[in-house]
Amino acid sequence: MFKAAVVAEVGAACGGYYVFHSLNTSADTRRWYAANFPGVLNAFGTTLGNLGLELPQDLVDFQASQQAPAPGPATATAPVVEAKK
Repeated sequence: MFKAAVVAEVGAACGGYYVFHSLNTSADTRRWYAANFPGVLNAFGTTLGNLGLELPQDLVDFQASQQAPAPGPATATAPVVEAKK
């Protein structure tokens, strides 16, 4: 049982490194993740940015496209209630 747990943990670590390396070095992989799993790619870019690492330009462009527009002035106003005299 212990050997199976060690093998599973080593396999997960190797798989995680493979995904990190492919996202970090391959624009094709980043395009595939952008089309199929945009949340993963956004989290990857945010993590790299928080670590102070330089992001590839296509990842910078992807993150900029994912940002929600800044809220503008409200178009609908609350109804005005007049006080009774």
